[in-house]
Amino acid sequence: MSQKENITARPQSRFIEHFDIIPPAELLDMIDDQEEKEEEEEKERQRVYLSADEKLGKKPTPLYGLSTSRLADNHLFYSPTPSTTHSTPSLSASKVSNKSKPMNATTTTTTTTGPIKLDKKLRSLNKADVIIKRYESWYKFIILFISWLSEIERLCSQSKRTYQLLSDTTSSKSSSNKSVNDIQATLYSFTTDLALQEKKLAQAIQNEHLPSLEQFKKQCNYNIKSLKNQFGLGLGEFLRRAEVTASFMAQLAKTCKDARGTIENGAQVTNDPWLVNLFLLRRLKREVDEENRLRKLMVPIQKTILTFENQLLVSVQNAIKTCFNKPGVCTEQSIQILNHTANNSWDTFVSLNQKDLVDEANPLKQYLNINYPCKNDPLVMTVHKGQLERKIGVLSKYSERFFVLTQSGFLHQFKLNDKMAPEYSIYLPKCNLLQSKDAWFEIQRSGSVLQRDKSYVFRTSSSEEMATWCKLLSGYTLHTACVTGLAK
Repeated sequence: MSQKENITARPQSRFIEHFDIIPPAELLDMIDDQEEKEEEEEKERQRVYLSADEKLGKKPTPLYGLSTSRLADNHLFYSPTPSTTHSTPSLSASKVSNKSKPMNATTTTTTTTGPIKLDKKLRSLNKADVIIKRYESWYKFIILFISWLSEIERLCSQSKRTYQLLSDTTSSKSSSNKSVNDIQATLYSFTTDLALQEKKLAQAIQNEHLPSLEQFKKQCNYNIKSLKNQFGLGLGEFLRRAEVTASFMAQLAKTCKDARGTIENGAQVTNDPWLVNLFLLRRLKREVDEENRLRKLMVPIQKTILTFENQLLVSVQNAIKTCFNKPGVCTEQSIQILNHTANNSWDTFVSLNQKDLVDEANPLKQYLNINYPCKNDPLVMTVHKGQLERKIGVLSKYSERFFVLTQSGFLHQFKLNDKMAPEYSIYLPKCNLLQSKDAWFEIQRSGSVLQRDKSYVFRTSSSEEMATWCKLLSGYTLHTACVTGLAK
């Protein structure tokens, strides 16, 4: 049977029960401390360069670039596919060194259009910008309301003096006419009451409401400056990570398309979509981790402004009610309007800005729940995974490694203590499988003009485990044979 017929005729349904929607958690949860340290050092260098360039009036230097990685078995090589803005994951014919890191976003390399650049506007974006704008609108309102209330207080003080002068003109009495004296006394009492009412209103505004509103004004201004100057709310790092993730998503879609076409043509797949998806999910996790950090910061900020608004609205309501208590001004409808405004202000704001605000009941995102192109493509799913012993080194001693079998026909080998990138990647459609009843099996690759013969000997902990692996591997290899004899 030809290679094309072997690959295309391979029954897909027999492996469905083994599929994982995502790569193994053992690989996704690996965190490379050295890579994190290198990224922090690179970002610090970039900040120094950016500061120096801005002082000199120069354009900002590139914040980061993408590098290629070399991850493969001796008989494979993955060549980087040209991209419009990024370099892509690649596999090489040589073993991966410990210093080589897949797709390190902090290592600047040359691509077809150069590294990504973020302008100053993007670097200055603030996660709490929607909250800052709301504070600013409240600040303008407080200034306007203080001005209005101060004018009311001034008019009340002026009216008080006017009523006092009017009272003085009606205070004299005529002893010859009792009726006139009674009328004058009534007018005097009325104008005196009006003067006292204006005095009480002016004092209440000046001594109670205006000081309280001035405090809200100061607090609002302080909150605005604090949010604008809070370095942790900057979106620069999140945008950088999102840019990297977007490039991986585009690369994954292209890799899936190329791999599917290669399989249909009966040729050898060069880029494994599963491996690209593994790197993508790691970058997606880094992006979501940064977003979750910002989202956690937003929760107390939202609670603070909600408390601020509630207290401010109570103070404003009390001031307005005090003014409305003048005869003929206060109405039940006016009070209802004020209460409705106070109760629905925040809810309306949240409904209009759901994308920018955080659900306080569920503030964090789960990166595995995020849908992206080709997430559920069969080529990115895991067929089988587990630990096996393999003969490695000059002495050919068995060493334990973690292995993943992918739908494209690759068997990736990872170190147990370093699962950032595979040590080797065996392309099974170019190999033969020998299986034994003694819990070991062998994968053989025929040599060529440029390559020598190569064999990989594996040992399992039980015959059942070996049967499972061999059953799955046989669906990808050129030929499968059973052997007997002593364990290798």
